Amino acid sequence: MLEQPEHPSDTLSGENSAVGSISRKELSSVWLAAAIDGEGCIAANWWKQTNPDVRYKGKPNLRLTVKIYNTHPLFIRRITECLVVLGIRFTVTGQSARKSGERPGVTVCVDARPQIQKLLPIIVPYLTVKKRQAELILELLAYRDTLSGQERGCKGTFSRLALHEDDNVKRLVAEIKREKHDFPSVFSFSRRPNEVFGLSSET
Repeated sequence: MLEQPEHPSDTLSGENSAVGSISRKELSSVWLAAAIDGEGCIAANWWKQTNPDVRYKGKPNLRLTVKIYNTHPLFIRRITECLVVLGIRFTVTGQSARKSGERPGVTVCVDARPQIQKLLPIIVPYLTVKKRQAELILELLAYRDTLSGQERGCKGTFSRLALHEDDNVKRLVAEIKREKHDFPSVFSFSRRPNEVFGLSSET
């Protein structure tokens, strides 16, 4: 369901009223990008369809998601405010504490293809850590759209496409996964006070 904050302007224009000419949409884009960089996940995964139609049942299906998990209600509230301001549909699901003493949290998820195609171009200019993943997702969606257009009778859907057999799709999915884990350790860089992290003669 689409979560609606009671008063989106309470936090989006209140303490940030001094930002001058920055619009609410731009402010929401910047804040959301930072939140996704730090607490979010941009992913492409395969899952088996449960479609009762025997032609599609059990066939690997590509699922693209943008998720943010957190345990603090004010953080989650701000995330949903930003998405509402940007006109992005999303779901909110709860997760029980996994260990004794841990707080339960919730995940805000955008997984509908049109919503991802709308969200990512808005936040890509402000992403850092997950910028390449977002760009790869958009490249994958654009490529998948070309496949759909070539498939006779597909009418914009992808259930008839054997995406899991397409070499380019497999390459993009693998690269998205690699971007999530394949980066240098923070301990590879010097840690000096009052200097930009990672920018030294040693690195």
